[in-house]
Amino acid sequence: MNVLTYSFAAILSIAPLLGGIWNLEVQTLFQVSALFFFCFYIGSKLYSQKLPAFFLDNKNQILILLIVLSAISLTLSPIKNLIAGEWINLAIGFLIIILSRGLTEEQEEKIFKFIFVSAYIICILAFCEILFKRQLPPSSTLINSNALALFSIMIIPFALSMRKYALSTILFIVLLLTASLAGFIAFTIVLLFYLAKTYGIKNKKFVIPCFAIGLIAVLYGFIGLDFKSVADRLIWWRDGFKIVVDKAVLGFGYGSFSFVYPAYHKSVMGGISSLYAHNYFLEFLVENGIISSIIWFAFLVSSFIKGRPIIKYSILAVLLHSFVDFGLSLPFNLWLFCFIVGINNKPTKSDKYEKPAYGKLYALILLCLFITSMQYGYKRLRLNGIYKEIIKVSSAGDFKTSLVLLDRAIIIDKSNPLIYKLKGNLYLNAAREKKDERLFFEAATAFEEALLFNPYDKIVYKRLLEIYEYVAVTILIEDIKLRRAEFMR
Repeated sequence: MNVLTYSFAAILSIAPLLGGIWNLEVQTLFQVSALFFFCFYIGSKLYSQKLPAFFLDNKNQILILLIVLSAISLTLSPIKNLIAGEWINLAIGFLIIILSRGLTEEQEEKIFKFIFVSAYIICILAFCEILFKRQLPPSSTLINSNALALFSIMIIPFALSMRKYALSTILFIVLLLTASLAGFIAFTIVLLFYLAKTYGIKNKKFVIPCFAIGLIAVLYGFIGLDFKSVADRLIWWRDGFKIVVDKAVLGFGYGSFSFVYPAYHKSVMGGISSLYAHNYFLEFLVENGIISSIIWFAFLVSSFIKGRPIIKYSILAVLLHSFVDFGLSLPFNLWLFCFIVGINNKPTKSDKYEKPAYGKLYALILLCLFITSMQYGYKRLRLNGIYKEIIKVSSAGDFKTSLVLLDRAIIIDKSNPLIYKLKGNLYLNAAREKKDERLFFEAATAFEEALLFNPYDKIVYKRLLEIYEYVAVTILIEDIKLRRAEFMR
C-alpha cells in the first residue's frame, strides 16, 4: 500500500510543478507512471483474490460506468485518433477517485504533506515572478494566472481543514495577485456559503461579514471585469451548444472540443476562436454527451453535499471557477481535483475484502489494457519526434527528406489526420512556388486523406478549395463546397 501512497504523492505534487512546461513528453511520463502503479495495485488485488470490498460499492460502480461510457464516446468519435491521449487523462482521474477513497488517514496525511510542499513552492515562485521578472499577474509553474487561481482556491479549504493557516493565507494572497475575477468571485461565494451554513443567515456574525465580503466582491468585479472577455465567452458558449445538438447522447469524445469547435465557430468582428469552451460543464457535455454529464455532475454534487467538513468546499470552489474557465481541462488540475473528490467519498467500511469471480482473468485484461496504452504512448512519442524533425528539415528547404519522414510517420500511424495535413501543406507550398499542377494534386490527395480521419478541419477545406479553384475543375469545386457545408455549421 505504501507504493500507492507515494504514487499519489508524486503524481499530485509534481505534476502542478511542471504545468508551465507541460507537453506531450511530460504528459506521457505521468500517464505511464500513473497507469503502471494504479494497474499494478488493482491487478495484484484481483490476481490474489483479495479485492477491497469498497471497490465494488455503488460509487465505484458509477465511476467505472463513467470510464466505460467515455471509452464508448472515444471509440465512436470521428476524431478518435486525435484524442485518445486526452481520454487517458480522464481515465486516470476516475481511477484516482476510486483508489483515493480507500486511503487510510495515515496515508492521506503523507500525501497531504507532499501536496502542501508543492503549494508552498508554487507560491514562492509566484512571488519571485513578481519581484524579479516584474510579471503581474503571476502564473508560477502553471500555464497561466487563471490556472494558478484555480489551484489556489482548490487548496485553500484543503489547507484550512488541516489547520495550515499560514499556507491558506499565502494562497489567498496569491489568488488576489492573479487578478482572476472568476477565482475571487468563486472564493467569495464559497466563503459566504460557509458562513451562512455555520452561523445562519439571520445571525449578525453572518450578516456583517457577508455585507463586507459582498461589497468587496462587487467592487473587485467592476474593476476587474473585461467586457471583451465576457463577450468572447458568450460566443464560445453559443457555438458550444451547437456542437451538443449534433452529438447530444455520447458527445465527440473527451478532449475533442478544440478539434471540432472551429467547424461550429461563427466569426464575428473583433471576436476570437478558442481551444476550450471556458465552461467545464459545457465542454464536458460536448465531449461526453448528456448521459455521462448527468451522472458525473450528480456525483460531484453528491460529493459536496455529503463530503467532509471544510475540504468539501474545494469541490464547490473549483466548480464555480470552472463555470467560466478551463482549469479542469489541464491534467494536473483535474487529477488533484479528482483526489479531493475521492477523499470526500470515503466508504463506510474499507477494511473488508472480497474474492471477485474471475479475478485472475480481469487482472490479465487489465494487463493487456496497460500494454495497449503503453504502445499508444510510445507511438505518439515517435510521431512527435518525427514531426519535429520534419519541421526542422522543411524549414531548411529539404523537400525530399521531409516527404521521406512523412512516409515513415504514415507507416507508424496510417489514420492520423495531422500527418496527412502536414504532407498536404508541404506539397501545397511547393506547388505555389513552382506553379506545378501535379504538386497541387498531390497536395489535394493528402488533404482528402486528412478529411477521412477528421472531417471537421476548417483549414483543410480551405486548402482544398484553393487547389480546386487553381486547377479550375468545377465538379471538384462544387463537391468540396457541399462537403464543407455538411460539417461546417
